[in-house]
Amino acid sequence: MTHEKPDHEHVADSRGKGTGDLASTEPPAAGRRPLLAWLLPLLLLAMVGVGVWWFVLRDTTSKQVNRLVAEARAAFELFEYTRAEQLLLQAQSMIPPGAKGSGMNVGVHHNLGILYRRQERWDEARKALVQAAALCGPEANEVRAEELFQVAQIDLHTGKAPAAAPVLEAAIKAHPTRNDLHLSLIDLQLGYLRQPAVADSCLQRFLRLCGKKPENFRDAAGIYFKRRFLNDSLLLARAATQGSDTMVTAHVLVGKSLWRMGRSDEGLEYVAGPLARYPNAVPLWTVQASLFIGAKRFDDALESVDHAVSLSPNDYDANLVRMMVLYNAHRWQEALEQADACLRLTKNSNEIHFLQSMRARIDRGREGKLDPHSFGQEGAPESEQP
Repeated sequence: MTHEKPDHEHVADSRGKGTGDLASTEPPAAGRRPLLAWLLPLLLLAMVGVGVWWFVLRDTTSKQVNRLVAEARAAFELFEYTRAEQLLLQAQSMIPPGAKGSGMNVGVHHNLGILYRRQERWDEARKALVQAAALCGPEANEVRAEELFQVAQIDLHTGKAPAAAPVLEAAIKAHPTRNDLHLSLIDLQLGYLRQPAVADSCLQRFLRLCGKKPENFRDAAGIYFKRRFLNDSLLLARAATQGSDTMVTAHVLVGKSLWRMGRSDEGLEYVAGPLARYPNAVPLWTVQASLFIGAKRFDDALESVDHAVSLSPNDYDANLVRMMVLYNAHRWQEALEQADACLRLTKNSNEIHFLQSMRARIDRGREGKLDPHSFGQEGAPESEQP
């Protein structure tokens, strides 16, 4: 038998269910969900906006600085030095304080240094390049080395050789395997400071850090030869040839060292081998001619140098040695004509000065006014003359 619930029970049930539905759909947290759903995207949007603003501002400054530097370089190439300086100083003033060690700041100081150097404003150039080096971070050691190398060149040019030594040492510390830094320091010690023992120590470090390669021996030999340390140049050049027989420049240095040492016969015997292996190497024929001059075999010297000129008619060194052959052989008119030919082949001011002095000596020889004792073992370019 079925009994129906009283009406009040139906009412109670319906209220109970209704109350349960309200409790499940409207808890206290339910009212915050729409707010959080809007707040989080707004915060993210704000953060993105700040980031975009920062990076856009930074990029804009960098682009402006780079544009000014580019304009300054263009002005520099047009010799508009005042405008170039103004542009670079303007670029420098725009760099934010937090970017003082940035690449763009280094670049501005570097370009100022180069500009001042071109204008021979040596103190300002040195100061700008020193600042550029100081601003380089640890990740820019190679750039720092270049700035310091430029500083050392200014010191040498302005007659402050002792100041260049610690600068080159600092450059080597920044870039230990850069060859020209080591070679510059060796040349400084040999030629300017006259400290051969220190130079020898620098040489050993150079070979240790940059490698005992034939080209390194050859390059060091060239410096020792230029500075008249002939025993050393001979040893280093021989070491280079032992590492690479095809390195003609090393064979030439062996021959030149022997020639300068007055060992011309030994030099002639030596260069005969490389000449047989490399008969088209103009410098070998040229150094053979110099050795023949040293041996006072002027006809043989002329034959060798004429062959060199036939292989390369515009080779300056070959033409210069030809002039020296004719000069030492007292063939004055031909020597004078050859001097004029050499003048047409060079724009180097030092070489031009040497050639003009040689023309004067040739004229004195033609007039019989030249001291016979002035004839020596001459037969090399101006850079190798005593």
